[in-house]
Amino acid sequence: MTTVWTDGRVYYPLHATPYTPAHHFARGRSAPAFRTKPQPAAALAARAKEAGFGCRAVVADCAYLRQRRLVPRTA
Repeated sequence: MTTVWTDGRVYYPLHATPYTPAHHFARGRSAPAFRTKPQPAAALAARAKEAGFGCRAVVADCAYLRQRRLVPRTA
């Protein structure tokens, strides 16, 4: 999973983290270390924001229908 900065012409990777699907854990989705994709994605977006990069769009290869917001809104 990655965050990428772009100006519409150039793409530059900011941060990356591996995603480990549930079937790689002995306890599957109930394993304490398992995270759904929105969880590490939100953490990556927060890192980009802390580094001074705003987020205008999110592109996902897989989205959860139950997921309404990727990153909690702040005041």
